[in-house]
Amino acid sequence: MAVITGKEAFWGNVSLSATVVQYINDSPTLVKQLLQYQSDYDNHLIEEFKISDGGGTEFVPSGVQLASNYATWTPEMLVGELAHEIGHFVNQANDAAFTNKYDVSPNDQNAYSIDAMLGLHKEGEAVYNNYTVQQEIAAATGGQVKIYLAGALNVDGTSTGLQQLLDSQHNYDQAQGYTSAQDMNLMVEQAMGVYALLPGSANGLPYYDYYGGVNGAKAPAQAPELAGVTFTDPAATGDFSTEKEVFTSGDAQTLNFDDGVVSSSILNDQFGNVISQTVYSHSADGSYIANIYDGNGNLTGQDQFYSDGSEVAYQLLADGTQDATVYNTAGQQTENATFGIDGQKTQDTFYDATTGQETQHATFGNDGQLTQNTFYDADSGRMTEQDDYNADGSAVAHVLNADGTQNSVAFNAAGQETENVTFDTNGQKTQDTFYDAATGQETQNATFDSNGQLTQNTFYDAGSGRMTEQDDYNADGSAVAHVLNEDGTQNSVVFNAAGQETENVSFGTDGQKMQDTFYDPATGQETENATFGIDGQKTQDSFYDAGSGRMTEQDDYNADGSAVAHLLNEDGTQNSVVFNAAGQETENATFGANGQMTQNTFYDAGSGRMTEQDDYNADGSAVAHVLNSDGTQNSVVFNAAGQETENVSFGSDGQKTQDTFYDAATGRETETATFSGDGHLTQNTFYDAGSGRMTEQDDYNTDGSGVAHIFNPNGTQTAAVFDPSGHVSEYATFGANGQKTQDIFYDPGTGRELQENDFNADGSAVAHVFNPDGSQTATVYNAAGQETEYAIFNGGGQKTDDYFFDGATGRETQYNQYNSDGSMTSYQFNADNSQDAIIFNGNGQELEYDSYNANGQLTGFTQFTYGAGGGYNAVAYGPTGYETGWSDFSDSGGLVSSGGNDYGFTLSDDYESGSDLTYQSAFESAFDDYMGSGAFSF
Repeated sequence: MAVITGKEAFWGNVSLSATVVQYINDSPTLVKQLLQYQSDYDNHLIEEFKISDGGGTEFVPSGVQLASNYATWTPEMLVGELAHEIGHFVNQANDAAFTNKYDVSPNDQNAYSIDAMLGLHKEGEAVYNNYTVQQEIAAATGGQVKIYLAGALNVDGTSTGLQQLLDSQHNYDQAQGYTSAQDMNLMVEQAMGVYALLPGSANGLPYYDYYGGVNGAKAPAQAPELAGVTFTDPAATGDFSTEKEVFTSGDAQTLNFDDGVVSSSILNDQFGNVISQTVYSHSADGSYIANIYDGNGNLTGQDQFYSDGSEVAYQLLADGTQDATVYNTAGQQTENATFGIDGQKTQDTFYDATTGQETQHATFGNDGQLTQNTFYDADSGRMTEQDDYNADGSAVAHVLNADGTQNSVAFNAAGQETENVTFDTNGQKTQDTFYDAATGQETQNATFDSNGQLTQNTFYDAGSGRMTEQDDYNADGSAVAHVLNEDGTQNSVVFNAAGQETENVSFGTDGQKMQDTFYDPATGQETENATFGIDGQKTQDSFYDAGSGRMTEQDDYNADGSAVAHLLNEDGTQNSVVFNAAGQETENATFGANGQMTQNTFYDAGSGRMTEQDDYNADGSAVAHVLNSDGTQNSVVFNAAGQETENVSFGSDGQKTQDTFYDAATGRETETATFSGDGHLTQNTFYDAGSGRMTEQDDYNTDGSGVAHIFNPNGTQTAAVFDPSGHVSEYATFGANGQKTQDIFYDPGTGRELQENDFNADGSAVAHVFNPDGSQTATVYNAAGQETEYAIFNGGGQKTDDYFFDGATGRETQYNQYNSDGSMTSYQFNADNSQDAIIFNGNGQELEYDSYNANGQLTGFTQFTYGAGGGYNAVAYGPTGYETGWSDFSDSGGLVSSGGNDYGFTLSDDYESGSDLTYQSAFESAFDDYMGSGAFSF
């Protein structure tokens, strides 16, 4: 006998324990079914077992899926779930046959209930298979093993009653002598009732609701409140005669079946009163009709379902009107029509089956005649056309283009086009064309501007199509009427906004102007006289004042087409404007009453751009403005003698970029200023008018701060850094060789000196730092830039500390410490790390000399005492204080007497008073004198 090993290929990644495999082999039914699964897997009819990402276990068309936590289940639980899902597998053919027998259209109002019944029947078959396997394993183990019956427990672990219900049904069926098929059918039906309210492990929905909506059927209002559902099968054949659903509201719905097809349904309230009912009639080809009645037996709707899956649903409303909705074979709505109480169609709407968008909407009058037909784009829903129909049969078609423009086309009752109007995206009329209905010839064409104002109106002969008149309208209301005579001549009459004639022009058959007369609209007087050559070209045009008759303008035209317009102003001034052959202005000159030119402007003939404008002053001076093609400008100033005194450059934004001044006598540049893109001064340079030597250059930052450089005749320089308020923050001097000699820093707010750096010719330097409290430091550097001394001074100018360093190694060689009474101690650090300390009193007299070895141990010391006459005595001591020698010196420094091992002591000259800052006040006085001289121009 074949067995299951748990290693078959169809198991995929599912791992089974030995106990699970044993339980499987204890059930011949389950073994047989799993072997069938293996066979289908080998024939590529089904896939291997899969492990779901979620917590649900289910059978899908591709195969069995186990919950991700299956490995934590007991063997009884796992085998029970397996038996249930394999029950779905083996009953696929039965499920398909049962569905084909009872299935209805998804749009049927009872589809939700019937689809729920079909799905619950699948679950019932799976439960029966689960139960069969359970009983076989229990028998094989002597009742020791009872696998899980899927659906026997609620989510909270309490019993659903399913196990007891099936046990009781099975025992009863056996007692009654029912066949195994009858027993199976009754147990399946019992399980269906229990499963209706159970939540599915894969989706969480009650099985009734999950299966009810699985094909897209809409749930009835009562469906989410189902209290229970039962099925009747009097002969236990598996063919249902009724499905009864009871809802928590007390309402109940009963579906009746006749030989596998629904025949009627009735919905009752909690008191048994009929709410609605549906009666079905079926045809042999599979089509059927559902008539829907209210509680009083009135027909309220009729659904016509066709064998190809399409449908027409009619609603009969209480006011006598009707509504009909058409669905295609895929169940998608394609049309909806409404009808009045007289049966006449009142509205008809069409939809795109794919997008669901409305594509056409037609409305009808009381007599059933079409009054409007509207079309929409199936993808975007945009209206593309709207046709309006009149009672006399005429119509207007409005075409709405994708770019927002529109066309309206009018037709008469005979369907002949009589007018075509176009509109822009703002709804303004842009063109209106009329046609003769009999001949189809265009008779009139009117064009409009963007504001909807008429700009031109053209008329044609309806017979020949010849243009007879063209009227041009201006925005101010004035107009020109062009009359095209049948003999080929023309007249153009100009009217002002008030409708008064202002000009009348006659043209010959060759199109040449024959006469041009202008009139004053108020007086009717001639205001212009134009003359023309034999070729029709104008040679002169004169204009006159309508009141005085004074000539106001005379335009002279040359043979090449160029011209000069002379404007004669009432005050005696004149303007002469020159035009080239293309009519482009190239020059415009103005003259004073004395005939002297006051301004002359030149233009580029091609672009009309002004290229130069020269302004002349009464004293003979002038300014030439040159306007470059890139938008930049130059303004050149000349004095009365014609000598250039200034040249200014401007950027394309009108901001000054450079300003240069010249000495009128020598012609030399004396000053050049440059500016940033926003017009701020960035540099100002000054030159000597005689030699051309640069004397000063000031550099400015965007915030107004800058640096002023003064170049002295002897080659030396000074540079001062100033803040936006003009306060100096740094002042440096340079020698003729360009080397910096001094650099001083200031607090720009208070003017207090912060630091002074003095540079020597050999490269050495001293840096003085002045602190707010009046104290100072001085750092001395050698020519290599190495620190050799660092001194500290208190607020009174007294030195307090002085450090000395070896410049090459950086080693400290000496440290002098000064006290307020003038006394000091000088520490000397020797190359072998030994040290000496020399102590002086406030009078500068050496009092003691101490010596220390490299380990810092005292090796000996000498003490000095002084007599009244200037002589002194020196006594030497060992490290422990024992005397080792003595010496007496005279007031002239000569040795008088000595004793012991050490004598002949001389005094150290390392004493300093500590007051060596006298240079500061002297320098500050000199700097103040310099700043007050006005050397800097900022």
